[in-house]
Amino acid sequence: MILLTTPFDTGDFDANGPYTHAKLESFCNNVLSRDMILVLSYGYLDGNGDYVKGVKAKETYYISDDPGAVPPTTDYTDTIIQAPQTGELICQAAGRVAYQYLVSKGYVSGTILPVSP
Repeated sequence: MILLTTPFDTGDFDANGPYTHAKLESFCNNVLSRDMILVLSYGYLDGNGDYVKGVKAKETYYISDDPGAVPPTTDYTDTIIQAPQTGELICQAAGRVAYQYLVSKGYVSGTILPVSP
């Protein structure tokens, strides 16, 4: 999950916003075609610290290698090659590197919070 630097404002589209957090809603990894699809939802933490997803506040991001680009891009390879840290489950590592990618590319601005399994 990411604690956003600036809340995500949905305007009149969703009266419950603006939202303070972003969370991976789905993570699709295709090793053969070397691409990932990340769906990020926006929401907030309730009084119990549980994530509450916004009504329709979400965005989709696509990570891939493009050897035909000039210069060639290796975003997928550079992201997926990162190994789990000591004591970290593979699912936690996948979430962590996905969040790191989104922040490093400037798609989302905020602080990455620990990924729970």
